[in-house]
Amino acid sequence: MDSTTWSALTQLAEGQRGLFSSAQAVDIGASHDWLCRNERAGKLRRVRHGVYPGVEIAGRGHRVASRSAFDRERRKFNELLAAGWLIASITATMSRAEALAAVEPLLRERSWR
Repeated sequence: MDSTTWSALTQLAEGQRGLFSSAQAVDIGASHDWLCRNERAGKLRRVRHGVYPGVEIAGRGHRVASRSAFDRERRKFNELLAAGWLIASITATMSRAEALAAVEPLLRERSWR
């Protein structure tokens, strides 16, 4: 995998909250085996199934570029929870039933009068 592919993955991730999917990496030129090898070697850290943070090349070493952004989002999430906010994590890949199942307990917890 050459530096132009790494650069393309980094640019792709910058426009997507610092993340890219394994399918997008394959479209750019990486293979699934390459992703698995680099994950085992500690060069990539999978955030969720098929989702990786953008990477940045610095000489020969690789570093996770979006770790601080990920940490900021996690801190914001924890601060909202501590302030009493009710938060449901809903993704575009969820079905309608899954999204409703994520929201219903929150609605029941609050009295909406």
